[in-house]
Amino acid sequence: MRLIKHKWKIILCLLFVLIATCALAACTYVYNPADDGFTVTVIYDANGGRFGSSDGTSQREFKYKPAVSIIEPGGKQSSQISAPVLTSKHVSGWYSAVLDENGNPLKNSDGEFVDEEGVSIFEGEAWNFDEDKLPEEDNYKLYLVARWVMNFKLTVDVGQEARDAGLKNVEYTSYTEAGPLSRPYLEARDYQWADHTLYSCITEDGRELISSEDWATLEFSDEVTNITVTVRWLEGEWNIVQTADNLRNIKAAENYILANDINMNGAALNITNYRGIFDGNGFTISNFKNTGTTLTSSSTEWGAFSFYMGGYMKNVTFKDCSYSVTLTRAIPGEDGYYAVGFLAGNGGKSTNFAEFKNIGFTNCSVNITKMGYAVEETIVTGADSYFGIFGTIPSGQSFVPAEGSQPITVSIS
Repeated sequence: MRLIKHKWKIILCLLFVLIATCALAACTYVYNPADDGFTVTVIYDANGGRFGSSDGTSQREFKYKPAVSIIEPGGKQSSQISAPVLTSKHVSGWYSAVLDENGNPLKNSDGEFVDEEGVSIFEGEAWNFDEDKLPEEDNYKLYLVARWVMNFKLTVDVGQEARDAGLKNVEYTSYTEAGPLSRPYLEARDYQWADHTLYSCITEDGRELISSEDWATLEFSDEVTNITVTVRWLEGEWNIVQTADNLRNIKAAENYILANDINMNGAALNITNYRGIFDGNGFTISNFKNTGTTLTSSSTEWGAFSFYMGGYMKNVTFKDCSYSVTLTRAIPGEDGYYAVGFLAGNGGKSTNFAEFKNIGFTNCSVNITKMGYAVEETIVTGADSYFGIFGTIPSGQSFVPAEGSQPITVSIS
């Protein structure tokens, strides 16, 4: 019995030794990429930069199989190698270094990467990550060096008057790729000037930049690395209108200026009791359809818009727009009437009526329907040059549409 127990102890000890040996072998095993065909070494040298913002690594080494494409640091196909970084600079390309007999890159006395003749490697062709492939050679070593160039720079010149008021020119140096410019953030605090509004920027050849599409007409390239534009300021506090949504959200007491033509695509455009200045800036508002009805209001003055106090509109053309109103109520008294016009029923509600200037109309209409108690009521739709535009205007004043304007079509049924 003791002999059996002794044998089992020996067997268990042998098993323990065997398991420990296997575990030790597993712990000391080192994967060799060459066993799977990864025999080519590629070294990426950041050349004064570093890979990633959280570490100071200046080189990255990877193993590849022969005759394959390689990853570009920070490239579109790379999630393994981040682009190197260097303050105010960006990588314009990766260049193959010439290696000595020890596999180290050749450098001159100034520490610059050169070829056998002492010429900078950056005078040659950069590695093309889309087309170039490694040679079909085992144990080949490729040493790629980053070439750094200054970032492209956009300077926004705020103008002398603004500088006298304390503003400074603004420089954007984060552009790292050649190609069309993205619109900078022009609503920043850098552009806050009392009683002034930044409307646009002007290029050196006189083109106006407002929308992102405008800005994209400017392009950085190897030949164009610095671009300067100058701010166009508006006096006063203005809201810049570029979209139909901007128009639909107008506030009654603020000033607005159009930056482009706007198509409402059949939607309504309601601007009521407007007390600000609306400057069309020579642009066109098209295709809105406004409606009104006395079923929800007892007003006797009807128009697509209404103005109050010092509110007025100027420098705008309306095209393919219509205003329709349904009148159902009787007007108390013998001298009452409904005043209806495309812009407003009563222009006299604005104390700045004389400022309604340079307003044009193309294929616009006013459609009036009388029903119920309103069938016998009088309808006033303007006269002479303001016919169909204002129902009434202040005594002793006049309104003349912009040159080339078409008459408003007025129908009453």
